[in-house]
Amino acid sequence: MKRDEDAVEDWGQKVSKTFHMSDFFVDNTPDRFIKDKENKSWVVPDKLGRLLDVLVADKIVRPLPSETGMFHANGAQLRSACLSRQVGAALTDAKGNVIATGTNEVPKAGGGVYGGGFESEAGGAVADHRCSVTKHYCSNTRVQSVIMDEVINSIAQLRDAEDKDAIRRALQKTSLGRLLEFSRAVHAEMDAILSATREGSSTVGAKLFVTTFPCHYCARHIVASGIDEVQFIEPYPKSKAFELHGDAIEHIYSDWYRSPPAKPEKVLFRPFTGVAPRLYVRAFLKNRDLKNKAGEQEVSKPKWAPGLLQKSYLEIEKVLGDET
Repeated sequence: MKRDEDAVEDWGQKVSKTFHMSDFFVDNTPDRFIKDKENKSWVVPDKLGRLLDVLVADKIVRPLPSETGMFHANGAQLRSACLSRQVGAALTDAKGNVIATGTNEVPKAGGGVYGGGFESEAGGAVADHRCSVTKHYCSNTRVQSVIMDEVINSIAQLRDAEDKDAIRRALQKTSLGRLLEFSRAVHAEMDAILSATREGSSTVGAKLFVTTFPCHYCARHIVASGIDEVQFIEPYPKSKAFELHGDAIEHIYSDWYRSPPAKPEKVLFRPFTGVAPRLYVRAFLKNRDLKNKAGEQEVSKPKWAPGLLQKSYLEIEKVLGDET
């Protein structure tokens, strides 16, 4: 599994890089039964039933607030020119209204990050000091390399070794290769939180939707900002959020939720479920008639994937084979 997650070879398996490309997410981690009784937290059939409603299109289905929040987070990540990865975040109030978005990018004097303003559209020259524009290298990776060379040169057995590249590759897989603090970029979660506070919006009781699991640096600020819940798509193995802040973070919904007016004692970090950002427009765009000429509701079939769901697996294979 470790090999297939991200094989060294270019032609190898890269499973970790395909996870976020899913159209729909379901969380199957809760136990289906607890002491031979159905677990109410196991909602896989309900989630899959909603997916079928979207695909079959026999009824009008519209996005949940969480799906809209993640859609905005996905859009925000595209603004990032970070050489390492693109991450997006969207902050919503308790009712689902988006109050701020953020992306991982280099901070700009005066507030915000580079690439976040309209100055360049006026036609004048704009100073842009993102890594991709001025430095053309990742500061975090470069400092990591310097530290690794210091380690190698400080230990005689490593300093005298012939294959130092092999040693560097080995060190890259240790905690040295997971250092985060030398990046110039503000993380997406922090950008969203700072953007909200600059505009005077409270983060207390808010929900944060982020395309990648928060790192431990962001986790501490998420907790301190008063955010109630975080939902994420991609895992982030480098994060030590639970290890360092387990006293303030919960990852099991049933252990976190308290019936109103009781307020949860921790911040919930849980995987995003539902329609993925890449399917959002296709699933919810009104591209078909929903009423007849008399104004009565009459849902017509969508034009995409016509009739495939009414066929057997072998029939679908035959249709696809004939088309190709």
